Amino acid sequence: MGQDELTCLTVVLVLFLVLVVVAIFAANRHQARVRNSSDATIQLLLNSVRGLTTTPDHRTTLEHIVSATDGNSWVPHVANEQSRDLWNEALGFAFDNIRLPSGETILYRILVPLSSSPVRDIRQVMSAMRQVIADNPADRRIHQIILNCLRAMTVEPIQQRWLYDRVLDLVQQSPSSVDLSVLALEVGRCYLGKSRPDGRATVYDESAIQNDIAVRRGMA
Repeated sequence: MGQDELTCLTVVLVLFLVLVVVAIFAANRHQARVRNSSDATIQLLLNSVRGLTTTPDHRTTLEHIVSATDGNSWVPHVANEQSRDLWNEALGFAFDNIRLPSGETILYRILVPLSSSPVRDIRQVMSAMRQVIADNPADRRIHQIILNCLRAMTVEPIQQRWLYDRVLDLVQQSPSSVDLSVLALEVGRCYLGKSRPDGRATVYDESAIQNDIAVRRGMA
């Protein structure tokens, strides 16, 4: 290889390395901007949830929450104290106020997206759902909210199974409750359906769920 060719190759390699460094720098700056934007949004949401605790249906606050959560770019990729605070306070507010539009808004706009992030603790959600169902065994509207969240959230099968069993416990305690039996059927469909390729419970799943419900009603 001649001197000119060696010089040309060296220049090409240097230019390539410069481009790599510039690309890495640009990517890091972009990630930093995204992270800073996410942190700012999380702080806004945290302040909004705290504001709702004193004025649960403050319209402007709810509009800010809906606007800030348009898309999932705000959802954190790393757990920190701020994002954990948002998870815990949103969880408490949403289930304490599930009958109000603000409670539904927090569930759908904050908790559902955060259920796929590192800050989530799905056991807390399942426990809160169980308590809300126990407190409202005949309220089909609240049952539907629970089902909507359960279908939309990222929930491990073991946690879905836990909630299914708890609803069956409630069926056993109130065997004449049609509402609880219907809810058990829907929760069972959600639990078993998510393990199927098409996300739908099979005929055999339906039969197994109906049998579970019948057994629990017979044990009362």
